[in-house]
Amino acid sequence: MAAETARYTNGQTGYEVFISDWLNLLTAQEEEELLTYMVPITEYGNVIFESQSLVWQTAKQYISDQYSRYWDESASVLLIDMENREINLYSSGKIKSIVTPSYANSITDNIYTYASDGDYFTCAAKAFEQEAILLQGGKIAQPMKYISCGLMALILALLINYFILRHAAKNARASSSELMRAAAVSMAVGAVARNVTKRVRHTHSGSHGGGGYHHSGGHSGGHSGGGFSGGSHKF
Repeated sequence: MAAETARYTNGQTGYEVFISDWLNLLTAQEEEELLTYMVPITEYGNVIFESQSLVWQTAKQYISDQYSRYWDESASVLLIDMENREINLYSSGKIKSIVTPSYANSITDNIYTYASDGDYFTCAAKAFEQEAILLQGGKIAQPMKYISCGLMALILALLINYFILRHAAKNARASSSELMRAAAVSMAVGAVARNVTKRVRHTHSGSHGGGGYHHSGGHSGGHSGGGFSGGSHKF
């Protein structure tokens, strides 16, 4: 069950911080330090850290049941499931409208290596730190998103190239324009590959481990309907 006593309450928004470290992944000192990363999120909603071993439920089912009172509010839950070796980040309300499932997956992509190394404090701290950056209008690293988009572009370019060459092969007297198109597509494939590599390298430059990010000013708003959504990553 979740902790019923808030570790911190924002006097202006009324949103609260809960830490339910049932598996003792954090020391008492680390819990106190983790609060400093969670408190900024209370400007936008309730924020919860929990460690648990889920045997009979998925993380999404557990969060839906355990934190149903937050469905129509704004909240964020970071759940480290040691039974399934999985990090889960789910949100509702205003937080969900900003920390979308795509961003939640990116955050868990950025932090899972810390959990793999047994550094659960840094894992959680980086998660809340990046979440706060998004809520404050900043940007975080999304290397896997860039890689996925790049691979899709490469596959599409290769398919186009294949069909152009196949058509040219059927025609013994392929026109110079067709051959030039095939060559142009081949050059485009190389350009896309170089661009993807450059973006991923830029994203990780200056970062530590899996959690590279940068901050920019401003605020984001918006509100979405009830229920949780988010992302997860094995470690």
